Amino acid sequence: MITAAIIGNAICTSFTKTQKRTHPTVVRHKASSAMTFNLIYPLIMGINLGTCVSTALLCSMGSENRDSKRTGIVHIVFNVIGTILFMMVMTLLKNIGAFPALWDAVSDSGMIA
Repeated sequence: MITAAIIGNAICTSFTKTQKRTHPTVVRHKASSAMTFNLIYPLIMGINLGTCVSTALLCSMGSENRDSKRTGIVHIVFNVIGTILFMMVMTLLKNIGAFPALWDAVSDSGMIA
């Protein structure tokens, strides 16, 4: 479920090429008490990956310089590794029982933004 949320939002955001369409949708659903924090943070990480992929790929494809293409790939790899590490830490925190009130908390949109 978590992996599907990350991949789905990464694909959706990379197609729209912006967070302006996907992030407010997540905030609206969160504000209507339709989602908990446990579901929100993978969605946000997917949005982060989607903007990274679309930006890095578009910027590096337009150039014939090898350094710009290398920079785009490093940017994507850096964000993918960061997302994996963040998800591992969040899963570890959840499994050891840290912040028990946070995981199933339904709160306003200020928790996300």
